[in-house]
Amino acid sequence: MKRILIAVFITLFATSIPANGPDQYLCITEASTGFNWENGKWVQVNFVEKKLILKRSGPEDVWLGGDSAWVLKNFESRAATTFCDNDFNNSGYLYCSGSYQFQFNRESLDFGLSSITSGFTIKRPSGMGPDSMLVAYGKCSPF
Repeated sequence: MKRILIAVFITLFATSIPANGPDQYLCITEASTGFNWENGKWVQVNFVEKKLILKRSGPEDVWLGGDSAWVLKNFESRAATTFCDNDFNNSGYLYCSGSYQFQFNRESLDFGLSSITSGFTIKRPSGMGPDSMLVAYGKCSPF
């Protein structure tokens, strides 16, 4: 009987841990800087802390561009901002694009985040200047 209980426990425990690591991370910027368009010119600014959720993509995360392996969402609104077409590579890195460019190292839990090209390329309503440009780094933790 003791062996059966041990076997059941091991089976239950082993199936509750994802084989390739966590399916969800909380990512928080440690520092971020960039530029805002103000009065017809770029002005350097430091942005406030940003909280993001990196999670394995589910059925609710399908987007017009197709399926993705991972999705990056704003913590507050849970709105998807960035999609990761592929899973982690053999070196443990994840590369994503969309509203942000996002790079994540699964070993160190460090990430880099940027939104530079959207400042120039996204057409804004008449009378509005380019969108802000951002460069940030931070840490993620499984949750």
